[in-house]
Amino acid sequence: MAETNSSSAFDAEQGYQKKGNTYFDDGREIELLHFVYDRAEHVRNSPSAVLAAIDEYARSKNYLMNVGQYKGKIITELIQEQKPQTMVELGGYVGYSSILFGDVFKRLGGKRYFTLESSPEFAAVIMALVRLAGLDDVVEVIVGDSGASLERLHREKNLEHVDMLFIDHIEFERDIKLCERLGLVSPGTLVTADNCVYPGQPEYWSYMTASVQERRPAFNREEDERKRGNPDLIYESRLVEGFEPSGEKNVTLIFLSVAFLPITLVIVLLSLAANKLLGLLSGRNIKSLRSSSGKNVLVTGVGMSKGLTLARSFQQAGHRVIGADFEPDGALSPGRFSNSLARFHRLEKPTAKHGSAPYIQGLLDIIQNEQIDLWVSCSGVASAVEDGGAKEIIENRTDCKAIQFDIATTRTLHEKHTFIDKVRAFGLNVPETHTITNHQQVQDALRKAPSGRKYIMKPIGMDDAARGDMTLLPKAPWEETVKHINQLQISEKQAWILQQFVKGEEFCTHAVVINGKVKVFASCPSSELLMHYEALPEGSPLNLAMLRFTQRFAAKYGDGFTGHLSFDFLVEDTNQQDPEQIVLYPIECNPRAHTAVVLFSDDQDMVAAYLSLLAKDASTPTVVYPKSPKKYYWIGHDLVESLLLPLARLLLLRISVVECLRHVPVFWSHLFFWRDGTYRLDDPLPLLALYHIYWPMQFLNCVREGRRWSRLNVSTLKMFEC
Repeated sequence: MAETNSSSAFDAEQGYQKKGNTYFDDGREIELLHFVYDRAEHVRNSPSAVLAAIDEYARSKNYLMNVGQYKGKIITELIQEQKPQTMVELGGYVGYSSILFGDVFKRLGGKRYFTLESSPEFAAVIMALVRLAGLDDVVEVIVGDSGASLERLHREKNLEHVDMLFIDHIEFERDIKLCERLGLVSPGTLVTADNCVYPGQPEYWSYMTASVQERRPAFNREEDERKRGNPDLIYESRLVEGFEPSGEKNVTLIFLSVAFLPITLVIVLLSLAANKLLGLLSGRNIKSLRSSSGKNVLVTGVGMSKGLTLARSFQQAGHRVIGADFEPDGALSPGRFSNSLARFHRLEKPTAKHGSAPYIQGLLDIIQNEQIDLWVSCSGVASAVEDGGAKEIIENRTDCKAIQFDIATTRTLHEKHTFIDKVRAFGLNVPETHTITNHQQVQDALRKAPSGRKYIMKPIGMDDAARGDMTLLPKAPWEETVKHINQLQISEKQAWILQQFVKGEEFCTHAVVINGKVKVFASCPSSELLMHYEALPEGSPLNLAMLRFTQRFAAKYGDGFTGHLSFDFLVEDTNQQDPEQIVLYPIECNPRAHTAVVLFSDDQDMVAAYLSLLAKDASTPTVVYPKSPKKYYWIGHDLVESLLLPLARLLLLRISVVECLRHVPVFWSHLFFWRDGTYRLDDPLPLLALYHIYWPMQFLNCVREGRRWSRLNVSTLKMFEC
């Protein structure tokens, strides 16, 4: 879904009268109605003429808080792109937007346009002007509180889904949550909103741009079902200015890269000088660290922080490290500049056109030419399954061993439904789930449910509107539950899932598994775009519970189960002190290295655990945990998120000074007391390459190719395109 706010500059000659201290509900709306109807014979059945008359009044008589022709043009262009069949406007005032949008909507074949207005007087003006414009066959004006009106329209089945929503009233956040709960807004809906810059809607904007993990805690705490919304909906949000130049976001970030380049250069030069001095004092340099018993280790994905961390750790332990990675569109990998690498190789990314053969052949060539003993795969999502296929070929054709699951295992763990099936087959805990093919089955399951347990229903298959319904069952009283169930289209052909609703906190884990045994383990709080890492204490009940789950899961696979294993868990009760009593709900598995590996930076025991795959006796005495756990962040992410964006929002009047300053202590705390996931004193060049070579090249590619994106993850080099 897309969420848009519009603001625009405009020609001063076309401007309305000055706003003044009182700018509505002082009689001007009725005066406007008389003004327009005095010209009725000239404007009847002509939406553009009615709009021109409204504009004339606002320019010559009194200011009107209309959307106006400039911002209105942005919305009408979106209507032309979207071609909605059902459109809802929350807040109609005198009907300017109802006529402007309704005219385009009708000409494009739209069926029903609802304008919801709380004021009876304003609603009467809208009705009269809409009728005069000849749009009353399409535009329907609903009088009353918008929330109550939405619920009534939905209850009476007059409104079951909204293709496009325009919000221009007071209750922005309340009503978008209500639309989510009712299933009116679902994937594919275009949500547009005015006045997000001025006078500003910070709560609404914060909600619309929040991740699932950021929304869920508030969702879990909210007891009023009407205010819960649907935390699982993701909005691709953007702020649209009236004359927004193409590629503005990319150009801005390129400018920031150039602006901060002198600071980064100073940091790098000072680091290189300090490293040189320390080398002279100690009588060694970083290239002389390799021991006589060192191995040749290939680390793929060295552009990402996790791959870079592993390359540095192996090099510090005295091994020769070869790095390899993709370099999309020529954007140079930050890892290629690391002095921990003896050599860097560019890999060809798997594509739909060429498949994975060139990628796997490239890996095989590197392993044979560099005489690699151990391949440590740091896959991204794009190559996880391909790495499983590469492992099988490499271990069949060479003596190299791989820290990577085989292709069948990788596929099973990579897909959520097959992963959950595997967990269930292993006898481990999963959320309670029932397959439903008739209404009675729902009632039977709910009656047998433990007291206090809640459930949600989801259709099997692609029914986006129904999947957006987050109603918690059972409802009170029971009659309301039955009523809700009977509204659902359930049958043998259209089966549903009744699944336990887990109200809890989310955690993620990282583990290295060698032949079914967990060798390295860490756990930490989770979020959708993890950019801050802090390990749970080794002996904490939660950490032990997640470790034991991972050990049991790995043991079920047994010998040959070797690779990186990461789980996402939901935990209802985080205060339980007995690890065996903590109920974990696994919701996802990532069969690849997790960025949480940065918590093991330069850990020689971790390196030994990896190398145990090459030993005849692969046993290690204990599981390796992060030592003296440090906290990790990424300076580029925090600089933008905690300083520059809040400052920009303050200047745009979207947040208060107090809210802006609230971010500053967080930034300084990270800067002085946390460790950056990319920078290291003895290896500073990847920091320079990350922010001043790789990302600027990516932004330039986006401008050149017209690609759009919504989010970045600087630690994984991930650009979320939209």
